[in-house]
Amino acid sequence: MAATKVILFALQMMTVQAQSPNTLYRKQAVCNLRDRINNDCFTLERETTKIGCAAECSAKSACRQFVFSSQDSSCYHQSACSYAPSCSDFDAGLTLYTSEAQASTRLRQVTTPQQETVKSDQTTLAEQVCENGGTFIGSVCNCSGTGGKVGQYCESNAKSCSDLLGFGYTNGDHLVMLHPNGDGSNTFETYCTLDLPSRSARLHLARSSGSYDTSYSFNTYKYGFYLGEKDFWLGLDKMIALTSTPQTLVFKVYYNSSELQGYVYIGYKNVTFYIDSAGAYRANQPSLAYYKGLDIKPTPVNYLELLPNSQVIDFFNSPYFLSSGPGGPTNCGNIAKRGWWYTTCGITNPMGWSYKALPGSTTSSHLLLPGVNITRVKEAFDYFSLVIVEQQ
Repeated sequence: MAATKVILFALQMMTVQAQSPNTLYRKQAVCNLRDRINNDCFTLERETTKIGCAAECSAKSACRQFVFSSQDSSCYHQSACSYAPSCSDFDAGLTLYTSEAQASTRLRQVTTPQQETVKSDQTTLAEQVCENGGTFIGSVCNCSGTGGKVGQYCESNAKSCSDLLGFGYTNGDHLVMLHPNGDGSNTFETYCTLDLPSRSARLHLARSSGSYDTSYSFNTYKYGFYLGEKDFWLGLDKMIALTSTPQTLVFKVYYNSSELQGYVYIGYKNVTFYIDSAGAYRANQPSLAYYKGLDIKPTPVNYLELLPNSQVIDFFNSPYFLSSGPGGPTNCGNIAKRGWWYTTCGITNPMGWSYKALPGSTTSSHLLLPGVNITRVKEAFDYFSLVIVEQQ
């Protein structure tokens, strides 16, 4: 590259904008880059964009300057060092950006007042960076590949599934990390199902395909477990946090076989999970919102009856839920060997074994869904899902 004489001068200013502080990069001609590298002042990072080079420098407390080559997209970072090269020559195509403060967020380019040759209202934003792995599509950031980030630059955490709407997430399921409190506490990973036309989202609290033995202890149901995409339980404590204000809850059962495809569901409104004064985990008195049956000739399958209407319901939690019988008090959770909110023993067991996973005669550990004739549809059962419906 040609060598020529240069005088250091400020051309324009670039800023990485944060809440506080901001990182200002002053653009200058660079002199003696080779000498700076040889004296360990500059290190070659990697090929990237000018914006990416600045953002990475901002994130490093030791980085004071960076050089970006417009010819081969090389990025050089400089830490503080004692070497002070003379400014006798420089490499064409290289530009030095000197940091005036440290931060690590978005890079924008602005024109200094001394340089303005157009009216101030014509000053434009030059470049932007999508954070956390977001990508530009057109002129906006698409956050769908970030695992739950939202915002203009994918810089914020989603508090709920409905927060994902409008930030590039498509119809269907997304495995994301949610931050319901907004402060980093009580975070959790779950599936969100988006319906863009209706501007609605479903936050999945639990799924079960009946393929695994989920006869776990109460504490396991309290804290949650994950066995696969169709088999997880978010945890009672998280469910309580998510229903601190009444929610619409939907129970949905999917069928998928050569003879039967579709689903049935039942929705309840004003659902709240809570712990009472005695320490029992309970559900309040929900009211029926809507339902959908599945027609199977010659007779239809009724809608699900998973939470009795207008009744307080206990989650299996010895000794708080006991059913009296001929042999004395019985823990219904021990009969079903699965977690659920029970009213009477032997009525409901949506977390039970499927008949595909455990063929044979019906047992108390098998899938049991009130209102659904399991003997008619048991081979077609795909999975069960418990969701909160959110509207934006």
